[in-house]
Amino acid sequence: MRQFRRTALAGSDWRCFVFRLLLCVALRVTLSGETAALHGAEPEAWRIVAQAAGSPGPDQMAALRILAAIGSAQSTALLEATLKGKDAFAIGMVAAGLTRSQCEAYLSDLERVAHPPDAETSAVVLPILDAIARASTEPAAKILSDVAESGNMPAAGVAFGSLGKVGPTSERLLAKMVTDGRTTWSRETAAWTLLGMKGPLEASAFRAALRDADGQVQTAAAIGLARMGDSAGVPQLERAASGSGSDRTDALVSLAILGRPGAIETLRGLATSENEAVRGQTVWAMARSGSPAMKGLAYQLELDRQPVLRRMLADKLFDPSDRRDAAELQEMLANGDAVSKVIAAGRLLSTGSDAAKQAVARALDSDDQNARSLALQIASGYPELRPELAKRLASADPLVQVAALSAIADLRKTDRLNDVAAYLTSGSPDVSAAAARTLVALDPNAAKPLLRAGLASKITYVRIHSAAMLIAADMRAPSG
Repeated sequence: MRQFRRTALAGSDWRCFVFRLLLCVALRVTLSGETAALHGAEPEAWRIVAQAAGSPGPDQMAALRILAAIGSAQSTALLEATLKGKDAFAIGMVAAGLTRSQCEAYLSDLERVAHPPDAETSAVVLPILDAIARASTEPAAKILSDVAESGNMPAAGVAFGSLGKVGPTSERLLAKMVTDGRTTWSRETAAWTLLGMKGPLEASAFRAALRDADGQVQTAAAIGLARMGDSAGVPQLERAASGSGSDRTDALVSLAILGRPGAIETLRGLATSENEAVRGQTVWAMARSGSPAMKGLAYQLELDRQPVLRRMLADKLFDPSDRRDAAELQEMLANGDAVSKVIAAGRLLSTGSDAAKQAVARALDSDDQNARSLALQIASGYPELRPELAKRLASADPLVQVAALSAIADLRKTDRLNDVAAYLTSGSPDVSAAAARTLVALDPNAAKPLLRAGLASKITYVRIHSAAMLIAADMRAPSG
């Protein structure tokens, strides 16, 4: 990736083009009187942003990542010029800051550079793929499916993961890839991705894939059918279960779900093995199957008495609406380790449990990084916990701070303006950028003096963020 970036940024063509464009825009703005329409946006602020955007390195990254938040004629011209350019690294930086509506509006520009020519350049396009996924449209899903088909890692893997998150829009594309994918890997991965979506097209795609030329594709399809109670893939499952491949355990679980003789007994032995790795792999396969039969077996073998295994069961199998499962989750919430408590709380939130909400909130302050990260993921997707996130601005974790700033902006907590301003000079560039955006979201007029002060900072990215959002504040607030 470093080599690609050096190659992409080594020449002067792109920088010269940008500066020519900026000069043209500046002249046009001045001659048309648009300067007055910008409510007195300070020339110094735009000079800082433009200079940083044309200077390869950390300053360019800071400027391009916040460019989409400005909204002026100048910034939009630079944003569109960058997206229409040839520098995939610069486009990725711009893409990282696009809103969902902007991702959709600029989808054709993002598509043009979304296909990595080889594995070496694959990582460069990851933020571009993320932006395409945020568009969440059928054309976006088609682009992701094409990248997934390329097989260039890690881009292809990320594209498959994004397709699984886009939802029903991508189901038809995945079903087609299961049967018509160009490579064995893409067909098998499409089958596993589709398997987790539980859509109406699964069964027909999986039945067709039972005739695939590759055994692993057949096995993935047979596992999918078994989870729906369909025994059409039993021969393929039996073959995989008798082998030593990575899908052996999942095939055994599938045969057990279908009630095939011998499979449950074999599974019993593996789930209670003295080998910790074998035991864990087996129970995880049982858990992710989502099968009530596997849950019954887990209880029968008292796997829920082993904390590590219980985590797996709670994460995938336990149903908070089931009395016994709910009791297990409550016990985990009360007496489990840090991660177990968060897993249990996440499952119990659907019941409206105040104790679960409090547990997630407490975990946002946890010294256990895994527990804190999981709590942040849960809280970020649960509107009722936004007020708790907003209280965590003083967290030592930059990721929590960014989430807290987002919550403060969403909740319109204008009384926190000065608190937010203190994070403009954060040691984390991401926190600094989030603070600058939050100031403008809360009160553009009140933000302006705070952002002007940031122009004098000794930290380069603070000056860039302050300058960018000072222009945005001028655009969003009436003068005087």
